[in-house]
Amino acid sequence: ALKLLKSGIDYAERAVDAETAAVDTALLKKADERFTLLLDEVAPDFAEGYTNRANVRVAMGSLDAALTDYDDALRIAPQAADAWVTHLNRGSTLVALQRPKEALEDLELSVRLSKGDKLALLGRGSALHEMGLYERAAADYGGVLDKSPLDIQPYWLRYAMELYQCDRRSEALGIARRVGAKFDLEPEVVAAVPSML
Repeated sequence: ALKLLKSGIDYAERAVDAETAAVDTALLKKADERFTLLLDEVAPDFAEGYTNRANVRVAMGSLDAALTDYDDALRIAPQAADAWVTHLNRGSTLVALQRPKEALEDLELSVRLSKGDKLALLGRGSALHEMGLYERAAADYGGVLDKSPLDIQPYWLRYAMELYQCDRRSEALGIARRVGAKFDLEPEVVAAVPSML
């Protein structure tokens, strides 16, 4: 079981180029096949096999199949130490399927179980944004920013947009300008500041 799991993880890791984000679908299919063999024939109750296959299926764009795998992983190991990650991934997948209200339950649980992990807060912020709850989304993005106030990241632009939606325009512009100073060639950043002005 572990050999199949490691083989699938290896294929999945090699399938995505870290620098260019290019995806090799043939390697993703091989990873999916390894995880399927693991779950169908060797260890049908191996939660980690389901979460890894779900991640691969998200990368392949098979979001409904991924949701089924996340469901199975949480059914098998609801109290696992990394269950918050599975809730985060299932919630993020639901957001991608434009089902943010359903996603919010998973994302709330992910924030609680992770004790406010940055990724969990960003995931919940995304769902709140999709629901038009900009103040709450801004609070989540701001909470992440407060954890690393000097580490300017692309998600700061989303935070600036949330602030803008909440009529906190001078704050929004200040954040967007800081992002623009670091990521000055990114088209989203180039467009954001002038549109706020």
